[in-house]
Amino acid sequence: MAELGANIIIAEDSRIQFSDALSLVQIVTQNGGSITVEKAYHHTEIEQMVAIAANKITIKV
Repeated sequence: MAELGANIIIAEDSRIQFSDALSLVQIVTQNGGSITVEKAYHHTEIEQMVAIAANKITIKV
């Protein structure tokens, strides 16, 4: 779905590990979608995601 440009939400109770989430961020943003991260990753991991996605990412605090 991400490769088709779908907007994705990584839910708070998601079991997606950071490395997979980072790959998902790359795929979604490369294809024009946006991504919302509700899961509590470490702040340095969130910074890596934001560096890739820029204004196409929303972080739940």
